Amino acid sequence: MKKKEKNHIGFSNAITKTKLLIALLAMAIISVSCSDDDDNPTVDDNIVDELPAIKDDALKVTVASKTYIYNADYTSTAAALIKRITNIADRIDDTVETIIIHDSNIPTLTDQDYRDVITLVLHGGCVAYCSPTHGNADMFFRNLQRIGEQYELNSIIE
Repeated sequence: MKKKEKNHIGFSNAITKTKLLIALLAMAIISVSCSDDDDNPTVDDNIVDELPAIKDDALKVTVASKTYIYNADYTSTAAALIKRITNIADRIDDTVETIIIHDSNIPTLTDQDYRDVITLVLHGGCVAYCSPTHGNADMFFRNLQRIGEQYELNSIIE
């Protein structure tokens, strides 16, 4: 009987850790989500721009971390970010540090894709979720939770 109680406590702890992981992942993704903020109607026309216009190419700054980019039609901020990436991975492996995913990819993600996202975040990587919509973001986080609950977290975190 004690073994069952111990297993139940271990399972409860795993679920609690998974929910914490999902909450942390949600906060991380929300903080780096790409968005089009051009529809902001509050613009002060009285601001005087005293700085000279920059004539150098702004794309001289690059991102060297190994990044996997899901195939999609990236526009605006995401496209500018992708142009700066110098180390693009052709598949997700242990060396990938960042994943860029577009909202249009969410409906086609497999369970393995979700496992890859969870493993990446647990190892300190980050996910940039571009152009999120409410419905797909909800699907993304619910699937992360579903897959996360299946994980034995101790096998991932080392």
